Order: sequence, then C-alpha cells, then structure tokens
Amino acid sequence: ILALALLFMFVAPAFYNVLIVINKQRHLILVSAASLVLNIGLNLILIPRYSYNGAASATVISEAFALVGLYVVARRHYEFRLEKTFLVRVLGATAAAVGVVALLSSESPWLSVTAGELTFGVAAFAFRAVTRADVKMVLERRVT
Repeated sequence: ILALALLFMFVAPAFYNVLIVINKQRHLILVSAASLVLNIGLNLILIPRYSYNGAASATVISEAFALVGLYVVARRHYEFRLEKTFLVRVLGATAAAVGVVALLSSESPWLSVTAGELTFGVAAFAFRAVTRADVKMVLERRVT
C-alpha cells in the first residue's frame, strides 16, 4: 500500500520547490500542516479498524492530498507548464516498484521495501522520469 505513496512523494518536491523559489513558504507550511492534520485524523480513524493497512492507507491519502494542494497553490502563484508524459513516466516507475513489492511481500519486509525502492529508482531512470543530466546535476552540486 505504501508503495503507492511513492508517486506523490516523488512528484511533490517539484511543486514545493516552486513555492520556495517564488517565496511562498507560508503556503507550503499551510499545505504541509493540513496534510499532517489529515494524516493524524485518518490514522485515528483507520488504525483501530484496519491496523497497519489503515496507517499505510492514511499515508497514501495524506501524501496525495499534499501533492494536490501543492500543485494548486503553485499553479495559483506561478504560471508553469506541466509535461503530461512526466506523470506517465512516474506512474510507470511506481507500478514497477509496486509489482516488486507485491512479488516479495511474503519475504522479509526489509527485502521487500529495499527492492521496491531500488526498483523505483532504476525504473524512474529507465522510464526517463529521471535523466542522466538530472543525476549529473545532483552529483556535481556543491554544498556551501
């Protein structure tokens, strides 16, 4: 279930970085706080009834809420074009990771999660959601 949150967690930084660049951190904090409140509320409702599956579902829902909220706020304050194929590429990487986690679900949770994360990274690169130029830019970035 948590593997589904990868999609939202991977895409959201694009929008919160937009908010930081245009000096709208207050909006970022408000969306994050609302997502946190939603997550806590859903956990209080879902965990007693559905245990760890409820907690995982609450995380997916609150991460989706955060992504939508960040997108709406960023779009309201800054005009940008969203490449539609990027979402398809990220969905492909997420599907690959979910598949690996599902295949390994009867194994160790550590193995399942680690394999899912590695699969997501490799698939994101294979589906061109992350490019060589992106990796090079991150690796060459100097910390000041």
